[in-house]
Amino acid sequence: MPVTGRVSDENGQALVGAIVVVKGTQNAAYTNEKGEFTLSNVPEDAVLVIRMMGFKQKEIAAKSARMKIQLERVSQQISEVVVTTGLFTRKRKALPERLLRTPGSS
Repeated sequence: MPVTGRVSDENGQALVGAIVVVKGTQNAAYTNEKGEFTLSNVPEDAVLVIRMMGFKQKEIAAKSARMKIQLERVSQQISEVVVTTGLFTRKRKALPERLLRTPGSS
């Protein structure tokens, strides 16, 4: 069956680029600029997994009717900065002190 729907946040704002996957398969679609997605060849007993960075993952039973899916924000504070140079990644504590200071900081 084809499955269509819209993914939004708690305020009803469209989530662009969320991924909707038929659980246990590689059948997936990304949401467009309106938060809409379309999947084809979805089994009737399928479960959809919806993911987007900054939001809690959600699993929901697939329906043939147009689906309205709301994701909940994850509120996290960044406790550690990771610097990437293109060739390798180092955690903040592994960097020399002179690289950790910005101009004008003490």
